[in-house]
Amino acid sequence: MRQSLEISVKKLYAPIEDLNLERRAFHMLRRVDIQTISQIIVVGKSNILSIRNIGPLLADRIFSAIAEYLGVSEDVLANDEIRQLALKEKEQQLNPLNVSVAVLDLPFSLIVLLKKVGILRIEQLIKLRSSNYQSNTQLEEMEKRKIDRALRLYIKDLDVNPAPKVDAPQVIEEKQTIRFSPLVDLNLILNSLWLNERAWLVVELRSVRMLTFEEIAVEIGGVTRARVGQIIDQVNEKIQKKLNLLLVFCDYFDEQAKFIRKKLKNKEITISSLAREFKLQLSESNLVATEEDIERFIAIVRLLVISDKPWAHENFGVKHKELTFLVCLVEPSIEKYKKVHQFLEKEKEKNRKLSYKEIAYMVLSEAQKPLHWREIAEKAYQLNRKERFETRALYNVLFTNESLFVRVGQGTYELAEWGNKQVEPYTEIVASVLKREHQAIPFDLILAKVSSVRLVKQQTLVMHLDMHPRFYKSINGTYGLRNWLPPRENQNLRTPEWLIEDSKSFERVERAKQRGYDVESIIAGDNL
Repeated sequence: MRQSLEISVKKLYAPIEDLNLERRAFHMLRRVDIQTISQIIVVGKSNILSIRNIGPLLADRIFSAIAEYLGVSEDVLANDEIRQLALKEKEQQLNPLNVSVAVLDLPFSLIVLLKKVGILRIEQLIKLRSSNYQSNTQLEEMEKRKIDRALRLYIKDLDVNPAPKVDAPQVIEEKQTIRFSPLVDLNLILNSLWLNERAWLVVELRSVRMLTFEEIAVEIGGVTRARVGQIIDQVNEKIQKKLNLLLVFCDYFDEQAKFIRKKLKNKEITISSLAREFKLQLSESNLVATEEDIERFIAIVRLLVISDKPWAHENFGVKHKELTFLVCLVEPSIEKYKKVHQFLEKEKEKNRKLSYKEIAYMVLSEAQKPLHWREIAEKAYQLNRKERFETRALYNVLFTNESLFVRVGQGTYELAEWGNKQVEPYTEIVASVLKREHQAIPFDLILAKVSSVRLVKQQTLVMHLDMHPRFYKSINGTYGLRNWLPPRENQNLRTPEWLIEDSKSFERVERAKQRGYDVESIIAGDNL
């Protein structure tokens, strides 16, 4: 027994975080200012059971965890000797660097993030800060600045009032008592408004279901539109008188609003789902509320936004923007709230189906550099802004809208507004080469002269010469401009071979005419 005490006594004043208790047990103990293992031992199991929401099973798990941590049996924890040692440790001053990071003046969401990455106590946070947060990349620069400020304030307070003692529960032989932290119950605050069931029904119909005064009057029955307006005015007056009480919850929920909105992203937010999320965030505070109470709280905030009273705007439109924004997003959303309206308009624009011209313009605007048309098509498809996406349709838009898109390379396009000149098409380059020669010339010569103006693949040039109606292939294998050819009925033995079209070339242009190509218009102006 003596040996086990000597081994474990060094651990008596360890913080309760070291016990790895379940979250519920940890928060129940911290709520009544129990911070160390020695405090639990001094208080004893009978008094631990008097803490709200801690029953026999949970108390057994707490003491079992202590026994395992100290390396003793649970029976030893009830021994007077170990209790005296714990009491002596309890009377010593708490190491101010060994306390939880929750004592710092930081947003609740940031405290949760620190604990999530394993930073539980002040000394751990100071070590992290001394390494310039190199061991943790989850903290953003703004969060690091908040931590630095909170640490400076905490250490400055220690200099003024060094090593503060922590008030521990007092122990008296048989009549032991525990000092509870004050709890703030939302139900008591709502009851203090003295709203009857009809008034709450009017609040719900107006702020949650967004009914008009006439619709509310019909829904309730036995009241007029004017009476509904009077009830809402009376509710607003009562809320204004008790607003200071409600602001405790407004402050707390406003800190959680951004975190919850990210959590519920891409999900439809209902009043019940939002109340459930707010309820989960209350476990680490001295605030108490049921989901039903929180739903009524949300309805009150929405009513104040709809009523648009100056005093309400100051508190919710200015001081509690995140809470108000989140509450107004609850379906059906309150679009008259400016921030909600802007958010919903942005979402509608984000999901609106676009034309191929708009999609191509969007892709190039975001890229801020020329892209090959296949890359444009791939990025456009990933945007998912068309019910049915066709690559060919996008290519046609790029090719035909010269006022918006400029071809600056082989298959590469950019926006015309960037100021670069359109690359001359291969057909125009080939035509200008032939016009300078004044006669049909061999393929190799055409390839050399075109390449000196703009690089071209042999296969690409063959395709243009054979397939485009503007050109023909003669019976001696040279190429010329179709408009040079004399009518077939006028061709005879005296006609030069380079002015006589071979049969395959003639068949191709005839098929083009059958498919609707206006060949005469295409070749106009290419006179010899």
